[in-house]
Amino acid sequence: MNMYDEAHGLARAMTQSTEMQRLVRAKAALAGEGATAKMVARYLTLQVEMQYSQMLGKAPEETVLNEWRELQVLVQNNAAAKEYLDAFGRWQVIYADIQKIIGDATKDGMPDIEAQETDGK
Repeated sequence: MNMYDEAHGLARAMTQSTEMQRLVRAKAALAGEGATAKMVARYLTLQVEMQYSQMLGKAPEETVLNEWRELQVLVQNNAAAKEYLDAFGRWQVIYADIQKIIGDATKDGMPDIEAQETDGK
């Protein structure tokens, strides 16, 4: 078995999947609505900022949280924005699942960082 051929096969399967096709169509529809596309981009940017704050153990800034909440209402009431975000969210789940499957398959050859941290090394 050639891993590169398998990887290319996986890439083809991903691009031909109904979920990716839905995402591509939603992205194209969104691109045709300039102001909506900017709104969605800002919404996603704020979402990442809040997630980053949480990863650092901090609460998101109140101004960021308020702007994100306002945009959340707007994107949920806009058909193109909602369709894109729904398709994007579904794709993120699939992509994370694929990454986990690959990670699980390769973990035996990877360094055991957790064991090193608990051993004080």
